[in-house]
Amino acid sequence: METFKWALFCYYIFIGTVQVMFMKASGESAKGTGKGLAYNTASAMMLIELTKIMCCLGVEWWQGDASRAEKGESRKTTTWQGFAVYAVPGFLYALENNLKIPATVYLHPHVFALFNNSKVIFAAVGMVILLGKKFSVLQWISMALLAMSLCIAKVQIMLPLPANCAKSSPQDQVGFGLFLWGIVLVLTASFLSGLAGVSNELLLKKRDSDVGLWRKNIWTYQWGVIFNTGGLLGSELYGGGSGPSSQFDFFRGYDFRVWGMIFATSLLGISVSMIMKYFDNVVKCFGGSLILYSTTLASMTVFGSQVDAGFVLGLLVYSVSSYFYAGDHNGKLAKYSEFEAEINKLVKEKKDAKEMSALKAQAWDKETESVTMLTTEDAKMEAVEVGGAVVGKPLD
Repeated sequence: METFKWALFCYYIFIGTVQVMFMKASGESAKGTGKGLAYNTASAMMLIELTKIMCCLGVEWWQGDASRAEKGESRKTTTWQGFAVYAVPGFLYALENNLKIPATVYLHPHVFALFNNSKVIFAAVGMVILLGKKFSVLQWISMALLAMSLCIAKVQIMLPLPANCAKSSPQDQVGFGLFLWGIVLVLTASFLSGLAGVSNELLLKKRDSDVGLWRKNIWTYQWGVIFNTGGLLGSELYGGGSGPSSQFDFFRGYDFRVWGMIFATSLLGISVSMIMKYFDNVVKCFGGSLILYSTTLASMTVFGSQVDAGFVLGLLVYSVSSYFYAGDHNGKLAKYSEFEAEINKLVKEKKDAKEMSALKAQAWDKETESVTMLTTEDAKMEAVEVGGAVVGKPLD
């Protein structure tokens, strides 16, 4: 099982890297179109959700009904109310995905990746509030270090360039207003990602225990199709799309980069569901941070990106934060906490037993004292009655 988990995590990093690369590449279609994507993101998201549904149906068919019955996960149907709850992650994921892609147009790839990983904090806070998950102080410190490492890695992007340097900062490339708009988009998407991940984990792990993982995913993806269909129709009818709304064209602006992004995102969505099943949302977010570094490595290889000392320092800080969060010491600390809780429970039980014994002894003393006093009073009364009877007895 551990080997499977490691393989799953590595696959998640790989497919996540491929997806980011294709998503960045699909943003190239914005060139010459007024800084807007040439394709409608809602149409791409619809295809992504439909592809994921087909993958889930294929996995269900491969598993077979008998296998799911053995696990107690044979149910495939639900009520309208039961289906409606899956609209929550479906809606949040639809919004998130439709915000992330436009953000890549306005932001430098590394700036996008940097702010996109803020979902780690949003996910952790959401898990505390909605799932009641408790993180140790060390784990909170690790998340703070993670945020610090991301800032250190690319902090120079946010700094103004010297006057004698060519203007190549993200702000200068797209304009400061659009740059800020891209920041708003990616931060909003990260916030939605954190909420969506927590709500999805809640449904996968704590609801409909007799329903399999893939059937739950199908219900969520069906809502994704519904919401993205509404978004597509709305954008085309009211001119909110990035292309002309006078003539509807579902595949407008599609090229091999867009198709690559669609298939990579579909596979990533399937792997995210498995990560949520076997790990938790924060592990998924830490994996997203690893995708940041693997994406940068891929950019160095493919696009010749430069890595400076700041990035290397950020990578070292991230490595420390990862060890703090996932190191073997966490298991030892958890075991120590269990032992400590058991010891405190025994101490409390012993203390309560002593207090109870003291109360019983006190009650016994009071009861004994009351009995003694009552016996004494009865003896006095008897003596008085006997004495009175002797004195009052008539003489013969």
